[in-house]
Order: sequence, then C-alpha cells, then structure tokens
Amino acid sequence: MPALVATGIALAWHRGVTFGSFDDPGYGRLLGIKLVLVVVSIALAAAHGTIAMARPQLARPLAIAGLVSSLAIVVFATALVP
Repeated sequence: MPALVATGIALAWHRGVTFGSFDDPGYGRLLGIKLVLVVVSIALAAAHGTIAMARPQLARPLAIAGLVSSLAIVVFATALVP
C-alpha cells in the first residue's frame, strides 16, 4: 500500500495535479473520482472482512459491491493513461 500511495503522489505531481485541479474537468476530476473509488473499495473490503463471519448473508452483497468498485477503479485508471 505505501508503494501505491508513493507512486500515485509522484505521478500526480508529475502531471501537475493540485488540490484545486480536482474540480477542473479532465485529468484532475478523473483522478479525484478514482481516489474516491479507492477509498470506497477499501472501506467495502474492510466491512466485508468484519461482517463475513457474523452475518454471512450481508457478506455477498459487500463482496459484489467491492468487485464493482474495483472494476470502476480500473476503468478510471485506464482513462488517466496519457
């Protein structure tokens, strides 16, 4: 995880992304959406791991939502490639 964060920050810096550019159309907005999806995916994985043993009927929808969010991350990542 630290390597992903470090390379992500380095790539964003290389592309000139600032916090203000997350509102601008284009690369900044796509990167912002991807970052939100990453946080959602990690939260879904954590919830799935926590809930899986206690409430198995809820674990499957969480796993499917995590899969969908992971696929969305890949879609946005490919859109960010120059």
